[in-house]
Amino acid sequence: MKSAPAAGLLALALCLAPQSALAAAPPVCPLAKGIAPGKALRLSFYARQAGRTTPQSITLEAGGPLFIHLQRVSELKGRARLVVSRSATPADPAETLCDTGWMEVDAVPPKALTVPASTVARGIWKIEIFDEIEAGPTGEFPYALDIGLIAVDAADGFHARPIGSIPSNHVFDPQISSPPVECDLAGEARSPRSGGRLETVWQRQGAEIGDVPLLAVVPASRFLWAGVAVRRPARFEVRLFAKEMSTLPFVAVCRKEVDIKAPEGGAVAVMGRAAWDRVMRPVWRVEIHNLAPSGGSERADLSLIRQWDPERSGDLEKTFRPLLKNQFVCLGRPPREKRSTAGSPVIPTGPRGEHFARVTGITLRPGGGLSGPQAVALGNALQEALGIWSAECTACNYDALSVARIDNTVFLRTDVLENLKGLRDPAAPASDRNPLPPFWFAIKGLSRPQVLQDNRPTFTALQAGDLDRFCRYPHASLPPELQRISHLVGCPGAQPPEQADELRLTVLLQTTLDTGCGSDPNIVACEADSELLELNGRDYSFLAVTDPGITLGRGPKQVNLAHVMLHEVGHWIGLDHSDNDEAMMAEAMETSRCINRDDIDRLSIVLAGGVLQGRRSNSPLALHWKRAH
Repeated sequence: MKSAPAAGLLALALCLAPQSALAAAPPVCPLAKGIAPGKALRLSFYARQAGRTTPQSITLEAGGPLFIHLQRVSELKGRARLVVSRSATPADPAETLCDTGWMEVDAVPPKALTVPASTVARGIWKIEIFDEIEAGPTGEFPYALDIGLIAVDAADGFHARPIGSIPSNHVFDPQISSPPVECDLAGEARSPRSGGRLETVWQRQGAEIGDVPLLAVVPASRFLWAGVAVRRPARFEVRLFAKEMSTLPFVAVCRKEVDIKAPEGGAVAVMGRAAWDRVMRPVWRVEIHNLAPSGGSERADLSLIRQWDPERSGDLEKTFRPLLKNQFVCLGRPPREKRSTAGSPVIPTGPRGEHFARVTGITLRPGGGLSGPQAVALGNALQEALGIWSAECTACNYDALSVARIDNTVFLRTDVLENLKGLRDPAAPASDRNPLPPFWFAIKGLSRPQVLQDNRPTFTALQAGDLDRFCRYPHASLPPELQRISHLVGCPGAQPPEQADELRLTVLLQTTLDTGCGSDPNIVACEADSELLELNGRDYSFLAVTDPGITLGRGPKQVNLAHVMLHEVGHWIGLDHSDNDEAMMAEAMETSRCINRDDIDRLSIVLAGGVLQGRRSNSPLALHWKRAH
């Protein structure tokens, strides 16, 4: 397959060298081998002020080692350069420890760099960041360099601290803190641009607006219209939300109550306008709430209409997979400083989560009641769910949720497959081989939670010969992460790991019988035990957004299959239901929206080997339509 990642990553592990080892000219940083374990200061920010000749500088008091991660999500070409220096005190002259020189940080293979380790416990570190394209045409995401920094605590226990201010870690600052305004209301959608053209991006005839809001998520530009047509009097509220293609939460744009009183009904167009200026590829979420006093449901013809922008139409046509991932991730703004207390997941001796760390792969057996296309759609939804959870968990092992076996086909996470296919031949001379690039693990540990921006599939079906070179490496020579992958993909001579590394699951579509959680029509899905998931196809229809036109079940209420699978994968990796109503792991789909900070914080507890309070691991777990009271 063609390898064209849209996000370029660069990880640097920087350690202070003793003065006797410093050359007259600053050395170029060689490849790193991982991330040191232990407590650490973690910072993240965007280098909006980095220029070609004038750097953006960050100063820390730390003992080292330091690790720096660079990423430019945009495909725009542009090089970056880092210069790292250190002095014993702020008054002493600084010595340059490392100069990367100009290097590509767009769509290139990841790199992890280092300099020799230091015996000095503490010093003043200065990191100078140069950017050849000076944060691109907007000076914002996705063109500005995304910087992540980890400073491990010194041997004497000193915790690193920044000196001076740290740049913003917000993707952009929309300055939306007041309650959302009222949306504009009109009889029909009209373009605000002279000669502008509108296009329908989503529509549904006879959609039910009932006791749970109707949700739709689409890509658009700064303007979006929600067209609603009813055939009898109706009262409802339209709420519009938007966000950039990122892990940030949706921002409320506007809302509008609509009261159609005519006996024959009528049609309206509700327009939302994003309030910030630099929105590159926005994701819009539309919620339609029924306000009828009777509490019943209404049938309506719905259409979502966007401004057709010639300069952006190409992007919008390629946003399906990024859109699918982005709509389910809204982590909020990360903490300015996060003090890590657990060892890094890239160090084999570090602590491991009691659940997720050993789940390298999942085997899915579609049970009875599914046609061939439905089974394929179920497998596709599972792969997307695995990929999203894996991308958002930066503290997880490199191999976590990397293998999916569906019927007789083995799928490997696409980023892992590309890395393994790029290995040198193990028969080559050692000097030419570089068999197991350790920066794969370093980049995983250094990255902030992120949503992939490209349109590649999350998983790729393995073809004959894809892993021949990887499988020729002696099993004992592989690190544990790759040993587990080697075993699951069937490399000859691969030995089973000591701990279970694969979940075996059966999914049943129940269209006539009750689920193991009971007969309540409020039950959408039931995890009857650790190896069985039942979908209530009698009362619900599961829309396969990964496979348009495919629906599982025959119930009158429609739910998003991708959302259900994300929730269930959360259970399989060790999470119970959350009390946070908007979390992916909330008990009810009525309020659940996406993987949020509550989900990730609770996953961190599991990864550290902790037990979540109130966890009912041995009891059936039901996902409800409405919150149980």
